[in-house]
Amino acid sequence: MIFCCILLFDIFIFYRLSDSFDVIAKLGQGAFGCVYKVKHIYDEKIYAVKRVILTGRAESEVKALARLEHTNIVRYITCWPSSDDWTSNQEKNQESNTPGSSSDVETYEDDDDDKDTSGVESLGVTDSGTYLFIQMEFCEGGTLTDWIKARNYLKKQRNTEEIHKIFYEIITGVEFIHANNLIHRDLKPDNILFGAEGKVKIGDFGLVEAQTNQNGDPIERSNRGTPTYMSPEQENKRTYDEKTDIFPLGLIWFEMLWKISTVMEKEKLWEDLKNQRFPKGFSQSYLTESKFIMKMLSYSPEHRPHAKDIKETLKKFFSLDQNLLSQKTI
Repeated sequence: MIFCCILLFDIFIFYRLSDSFDVIAKLGQGAFGCVYKVKHIYDEKIYAVKRVILTGRAESEVKALARLEHTNIVRYITCWPSSDDWTSNQEKNQESNTPGSSSDVETYEDDDDDKDTSGVESLGVTDSGTYLFIQMEFCEGGTLTDWIKARNYLKKQRNTEEIHKIFYEIITGVEFIHANNLIHRDLKPDNILFGAEGKVKIGDFGLVEAQTNQNGDPIERSNRGTPTYMSPEQENKRTYDEKTDIFPLGLIWFEMLWKISTVMEKEKLWEDLKNQRFPKGFSQSYLTESKFIMKMLSYSPEHRPHAKDIKETLKKFFSLDQNLLSQKTI
């Protein structure tokens, strides 16, 4: 009798939550989940809801988000499990009512082809599987990918003051993640968002892991991640630490500074960058930045600086005072 009452209560809670949202658009779909833009029918606020298969990894993502309360990390609100995919049902209804509509869509995760999907079979992905829905703040400013693409079209030189401010906020968020004994493992422009007033928000903690086990010993890990931004050790080794997050940050900082016109150009640049070779003119134009990016792209993780050291470097060499950091970013 008690079990039946608990089950009925859980069902009631799910339907109350799912019926409280209208799906506006699918923001992105990756190998491990989808993110939707939704509107709460009562408070009329816009939120992001991520739908993933309910696994141990999904639980780790929620626990990490709940712990990481920080101005530069996407704010977690709540989560709930369900075997009914209400988001897809609403999405289908929306598509049938508005054929061909694809506006207001932003990319939060890479397509499946750009993700490492090894081990997906073990997640039990079936039409009747149990989902976990994660409600988060909606970041209306889009992604760092959008920001970079917009500036690649501009002919004028990029505003280095703006770039250093944005990167400072990114590194501040990463410093907080590492201070909480966690590794993000999937840092890239798609997973760096802009919230209210242009505030930087790090998102997508689907691959987050602890730095060490409960005994303080190294943990054997998978090579999951986005190959374009993965560190050498994350790609090739079974054990690695939080320094794996520093390598993609070096690539991101370069990408924010240097105009890249085509996909082919980026592929060639990335091959050189991963071997610590900068394009002609970069070191002359960005003398100080190039020295620090070179260290961040070190093949050996022990030669890379910690996030907190990069943060102090930015403050020291680029005069990032609190008045500047409180200003709107975009």
